[in-house]
Amino acid sequence: ASPASAHGAAQCVDGAWQIHVVRYGRLAAAGVAARGEDPRPRVEALVMAADVVEPGEALVEETEILWRWLTDGATRLVRSSQSLALPLHIGGAHLDVVREARAAAETLRYTVAVSGTNGLALTKPRRVTIDGLAGSGFYPGWCIYLADPVSCVVRNCVLSQSIGGLCM
Repeated sequence: ASPASAHGAAQCVDGAWQIHVVRYGRLAAAGVAARGEDPRPRVEALVMAADVVEPGEALVEETEILWRWLTDGATRLVRSSQSLALPLHIGGAHLDVVREARAAAETLRYTVAVSGTNGLALTKPRRVTIDGLAGSGFYPGWCIYLADPVSCVVRNCVLSQSIGGLCM
């Protein structure tokens, strides 16, 4: 039997299509069909290559994000093997705590002043997001140096006038 899945596509500004395969509330595959390209073969290829997901594996947060994407009005539901639904008590008693923690994390901002060879240097960071950092003038080093990172995200940063911008 094939796994429960939903396949959605949202058109990008440039006319391309972002395609997602969602299985049991988890992102199982993602790809892009270029503007003018027939997206159906891309959808089929993504479905064939998608991760195997068992019921209950998805994180509440991931399921909520994918649900919002699938139901935002801009996404087209290409195909679904079952009716789309969320469990009545998704996340159980912990959902409010998770939402509050996520909201608090999104509002935290740190200012870091550094000197020396590297700008921001972290050893073995886990689940760290660096967003909106500007760095310049590190010689002979890096603006951002992450040694052995695990599940880290660096986005919206401007790094210039250094030997290296980002090292992970």
